[in-house]
Amino acid sequence: MSRSASAMKALATAELERVPDQDCRERLARVLVEPAFVALAWEYGALGATRLCCVVARLEDGERALVYCEDGFGPQEPWGAVLLSQASMGDDDQWHGSLYDAAVSFGLCDSVEPA
Repeated sequence: MSRSASAMKALATAELERVPDQDCRERLARVLVEPAFVALAWEYGALGATRLCCVVARLEDGERALVYCEDGFGPQEPWGAVLLSQASMGDDDQWHGSLYDAAVSFGLCDSVEPA
């Protein structure tokens, strides 16, 4: 991953500002953490392959995390909703185009339909 922790913090902050629902934005802001990089298993590649991802939010249970990864499912869907105990990027349906969409997938926020 070519981004630094400070760049990831700025990216997460910018994503937070784009969240369309105030309640969701507040819930998401409460679970943001200092960015931390972690290698997650990439099951779509060679045996034992990993991708470096950045944890930007941890939900209250400490198990579920919202992460950013430039490769793997990115750049189209760089925001993942993963279980940290599995140390895996999981399936493609766990990856999204925005931090907000990843938060919705974990039930942290309700989806807001565009007007």
